[in-house]
Amino acid sequence: MAESTRNASETAAPQPERPLVCCVGGGKGGTGKSVVSLNLARQLAKEGFKVVLADLDLGGANLHILAGVEHPRGTLRDFFGGRVESLVDLLTPVPQMQIHLIAGGDEAAGVVQPGAARKQKLVRHLRRLDADVVVCDLGGNSSLDTLDLFHLSHFGVLVTTPEPTAVKNTYGFMKAALLRRLWRACPPHSACRALLDRVWDPESTDVDMSILELLQKLRAESPDHAQQVERAHAGWTLDLVVNMVDPELGERVYQGLASVAQRFLDLRLNLLGHVPTDESLRESILRGQPPLLNRPGFAVRLWERVAGAFEPGMAVGVNEEIRFRDEVLHIQTEDLGPEAAAYLTLVYMGGRVLLSKRVEWSSSFFERAGSSLRQERVRFLHRTVVQAILSGRIPLTLPGAEGKRPGNADTEGERPRP
Repeated sequence: MAESTRNASETAAPQPERPLVCCVGGGKGGTGKSVVSLNLARQLAKEGFKVVLADLDLGGANLHILAGVEHPRGTLRDFFGGRVESLVDLLTPVPQMQIHLIAGGDEAAGVVQPGAARKQKLVRHLRRLDADVVVCDLGGNSSLDTLDLFHLSHFGVLVTTPEPTAVKNTYGFMKAALLRRLWRACPPHSACRALLDRVWDPESTDVDMSILELLQKLRAESPDHAQQVERAHAGWTLDLVVNMVDPELGERVYQGLASVAQRFLDLRLNLLGHVPTDESLRESILRGQPPLLNRPGFAVRLWERVAGAFEPGMAVGVNEEIRFRDEVLHIQTEDLGPEAAAYLTLVYMGGRVLLSKRVEWSSSFFERAGSSLRQERVRFLHRTVVQAILSGRIPLTLPGAEGKRPGNADTEGERPRP
């Protein structure tokens, strides 16, 4: 019987706003926003988060079809029409993806253009959902309703394809979203909003004003409000997924968009990832099956961001002493932090390292951990390594064994065997 003494100090981390919201948008339909939304929700759920996927493509909803749901419990038309009291009444389980779906409405006028009161009601109820993450699939346009829903985001994701029309519309969406964000930062009926209204108006001489010129003019015309508008602008970043490209083309599309966003909008654009052209996705859709990707890089990167938001900083390490072959081993597992995005387990005996196991945050090994929280994953990795040593699944040679050397450190990213 193995003996162990645990010494794992823990501190409570501040909890973020819950649920976190990820909105997927863009200025053009047909770029793959729904496929990206579906796979983001699925991957986050596989990592242990409680996820709701909401179809907010007002008037053009079809996400339930992509998810393989023939008969949703209801749609946004029922919610806007008062036939259900809460979005909770619309939650349809999608067992094969471990998520819940809110189906969008049809092309009824009250859904396509819900109006301010219905839109505010939708926003309130989305924020009350009992979930860790809500992924929202938005329409392919830059209408005010779509932009206001996009600003629900803690993580705003844009999807484009490499076609010039799609890239141009993606830039247009970024500009419109930024202007709407600045407008929302202004008090109602203020000179600040009046200026932004002129910039928005195609008949105004101010319509072609750059963001930097706008901010300069705002400081002159409405200095009392300039600071809060600048705060809304500073630090706002967006993420990009480039669909139907190889990595080289995806990088070129990203660099072009990032350059114009920085130059004309003073806005930082991050590359979340790309999706290669895959005929099997189209075939899945034609067969009525969900178009699922295998651990897409964009979804794994978003999970790392979400996990970091739920647990800022680094998880607390675990230290333990166990008795193995009449010797005492010291085992410690630690989180290497967001920059390394990995965990490390070290096994010592008498100050000498016998074994080193490094596992990336994004490793599929943690799909069995049952939790998305990094602290729980530290414990899971630690327990797995300890059990593997005691059972002999990880061979360990102790110092002093004749003719043998201590085990070498594993290569980076290798997973402990179950």
